[in-house]
Amino acid sequence: MVAIGELFPEVEAEAKEHLSGIDFNKTLMQGMLGFLLFAAALHVNLADLKKQRMVIGVLATGGVLMSTVLVGGMTYALMTLMGVHIRPVYCLLFGALISPPSPMSWWSSPSWCRA
Repeated sequence: MVAIGELFPEVEAEAKEHLSGIDFNKTLMQGMLGFLLFAAALHVNLADLKKQRMVIGVLATGGVLMSTVLVGGMTYALMTLMGVHIRPVYCLLFGALISPPSPMSWWSSPSWCRA
């Protein structure tokens, strides 16, 4: 938009006017987020999911635990290097918060990606 605005100022003004009328929070939260988060779930065969529930549960739980420890440990190390004193439990909490389980992303991947 910046480059186009430099070449065509009238287009930039029109785009700004159009975009200023959009409620970003409403558009994201009520319009796009459902599709972004749950698009993979639309293509899941529930019978196959039920057959694989143990594998998916173990992989999701193990992935979250591993990610929690790795992200929490790296956060703690980085904070220590920067001279910020923080308790390790807070770093692990941060790691857990940004480590969502994603068995759906595995399940919805193309069959050639799965073993």
